[in-house]
Amino acid sequence: MRAQKSEQPSKWTIMLYFAADNDLDEAAFKVLRQIKKMGSNPDVNVVAQLDTRGIGHTYRFRLRDERFTLEEDRLSHDREQREINTGDPMELANFLEWAKANFDADHFMLILWGHGRGWELADDDHAPTRAGGRTVSKD
Repeated sequence: MRAQKSEQPSKWTIMLYFAADNDLDEAAFKVLRQIKKMGSNPDVNVVAQLDTRGIGHTYRFRLRDERFTLEEDRLSHDREQREINTGDPMELANFLEWAKANFDADHFMLILWGHGRGWELADDDHAPTRAGGRTVSKD
């Protein structure tokens, strides 16, 4: 499935940013399946970016209802080819720009999903130091 910009904006686009390149990856897939119980409709787009365990396992989805599998909802994108750091604010900005460009809406909602440790100071060599030494998420 490819992301396609609609001619008429939806009322809402809900953007889910999953930082699950850790022990949360199985739980993240469970949450995606739960979200599909409602899924997207003409008024609401539900899109997600999921970074899972392993190198190069980052996927983007437009979550439709349960008539479609997660595999069918996965959008082809170059993110699958490289590892990303979901704690890097630039990666979050990239996802937001992509979602807004491809799923236009009157309103946008962002949900950050992960361990919720991004508020801590970046204290290692792998954490980005942009944004005043803070990260979006810390695995």
